[in-house]
Order: sequence, then C-alpha cells, then structure tokens
Amino acid sequence: MGLKVVGLSETVVKLRRTEQRTSKKLLRHMRNSAIKIRDLAREFAPVDEGNLEEAIVVAESKEGFMGRARAVETVGVDPSKLGEGYAKYGERYDVLMHEGVYNLGDASKAKANSNGKKVGAKYLSRAWQELEPQITAKAKAIVADEVRR
Repeated sequence: MGLKVVGLSETVVKLRRTEQRTSKKLLRHMRNSAIKIRDLAREFAPVDEGNLEEAIVVAESKEGFMGRARAVETVGVDPSKLGEGYAKYGERYDVLMHEGVYNLGDASKAKANSNGKKVGAKYLSRAWQELEPQITAKAKAIVADEVRR
C-alpha cells in the first residue's frame, strides 16, 4: 500500500504568494510606524538650541539576512541637520539631550505646555516605548490576516 501526495505544487505556490503579500504589507507597516515614531520623538525633543526636531529622521537601508536583502527602517538623528549647538557642549547635542540629565529651557517648557507631552531626555526611546504595543499588535494582525486568506 503506497501513499500518494497531490496538490503539493499548488500549496507551495500559495505559500509563496502569502509570503510576498505579507512581506509587502509588513514593509508598508514598518515604514508608516517609523514615521509615527519620528513624529512622536519630535514632540518629545527639547527645542532650546539647534534644530533637533527636524534632525530626527527616518532612514531606510538594505541589510543582508539569510542570503536575502531586506529593508530596514531606522529612526534617529541626522547630525548634519542639527545646526547650531551640534558640538557646542563638547559632545553631540542630540546625544546629550537624549542621555543627559538637565533642566528644560524656556522654549522646551513652553513646548511641553502647548503640546501636553513630556519634553526632554530619552525622546527617541520613549517614542518607541509608547508606540511599540500598537505597532506589534498590528504586525501580528497583518500576518494572521494573510495566513487566513
């Protein structure tokens, strides 16, 4: 008595299509999420010197993973856009404002009062931490929807 497997090639084709659709949707989600993180980090960033808000950017690069190139979104500070104050304190202003302990200046206090956000240190980390649960939940939902399709 033998075993006969049918429909294997159709199944492989369907799996590949699911992978392609899922990858496209996840990449779009990743890009949109990076923009949301950037925007929230800008709301959290101090504004007393230089141009820290506008220096917070989204960059995309390609990186190898298991023999494949994949897109990677990065949210961070572009030092060339910092302007005044970049190295005024003997170290990068963006790093000092992210990692340091300091009192907010008048402009940052006014910003916090007007936007209702906690302006100050860890502006990038806090943006990610605040948005991470919804970003992760949506990514899981995208995968689940495509697998059920």
